[in-house]
Amino acid sequence: MMRSWGNRSDTIVIDEPFYAFYLERTGRKHPGADEVIARGETDWRKVVEQCGRGLSAPTGKKIFYQKQMTHHLLPEVDREWIVDVTNCFLIRDPREVILSYIKKNPELALEDLGFVQQEKMATRLARDRRHLGKILVRRRGKIDILPAIQAERRHRSRSSARNL
Repeated sequence: MMRSWGNRSDTIVIDEPFYAFYLERTGRKHPGADEVIARGETDWRKVVEQCGRGLSAPTGKKIFYQKQMTHHLLPEVDREWIVDVTNCFLIRDPREVILSYIKKNPELALEDLGFVQQEKMATRLARDRRHLGKILVRRRGKIDILPAIQAERRHRSRSSARNL
């Protein structure tokens, strides 16, 4: 997806902006870690500022596509800026993620995979009214928007009942 967005003339793309911070803070021995840390931003506050306000404004681009890895956003990273951007979660089959991960990093912990962090982030976004109805679930090769629509209807009926 990142390459597709990167081919658009109206889009600027950034790949894993919190990676240098994550590697420096955790001391993880990922392949090429020293180079990533040397080239990247290791202050999470500066990365949040860059991602929150976007790089598109100074470049004149309309779209700012960010490929994030949720496990790179360690607990101390403020996540409120995420509410103000459009989010799309690409969730791969956990078996594929684990097999891919251990090829390069044989030592594995649950928090290294990002699933727990994705769930927390999606839950946080779902609490924000601007994101209701925009959560799509892909099952058996098709996108199913029914759960999101049902959740939005339940929320609206509760809100209406409270206002009576």
